[in-house]
Amino acid sequence: MIITLALLVLLTVTMVAFFSRTAANRQVENVTTSGVRTEILARGALEALMGDLQAEIKAGSSATTISEVTIYNPVNNQRMVP
Repeated sequence: MIITLALLVLLTVTMVAFFSRTAANRQVENVTTSGVRTEILARGALEALMGDLQAEIKAGSSATTISEVTIYNPVNNQRMVP
């Protein structure tokens, strides 16, 4: 009877420890996932911004390539103003 009770207590303690550990790991993974999602969103926004800025520069400029480097010069003075 005592051995059965001891095994039951041991099993219960093991299950509680397992579920506590599982809950803690799940919270850590949720935080990590949120951080990754935020970083992906920020990178996407930065890429969109850089693309728009490059398109705006190219639209009002004439391109000159010197030794594989492209230099953009404004077409007129009004294009120099941001």
